[in-house]
Amino acid sequence: MPYLFLALAFLCNAAANVLLKLAALHGFTFSQTLHGVLNTSTAYAASAIVLFGLNLCFYLVALERIPLSIGYPVMVGMTFFITILASVLLGERINLLHALGMTLIIAGIFLTVHAGLNYN
Repeated sequence: MPYLFLALAFLCNAAANVLLKLAALHGFTFSQTLHGVLNTSTAYAASAIVLFGLNLCFYLVALERIPLSIGYPVMVGMTFFITILASVLLGERINLLHALGMTLIIAGIFLTVHAGLNYN
């Protein structure tokens, strides 16, 4: 069950990052928010803030039962997932260096989590 909370934290964080990018693409500014302007960009930003809050709640519940040496590397792996989401949903390009970096990150996460599982 704790891995379900880790997965939910992971998904909330990834979605929040995409929503922040969408807010930026739609011209979000803090001054609009301070003046109570409600538009697409502020809706994206507000949704991202809610999802970041949920991410923290789910992550905290997961860390009550999962060692940090496993939970944190999995959350770092979100880099890979967010990069793929940015490519698919936002049309951002992934070049060879991106792919190599993501491969190294995933390999590092695998080794770190594997070591953590063997240690505990």
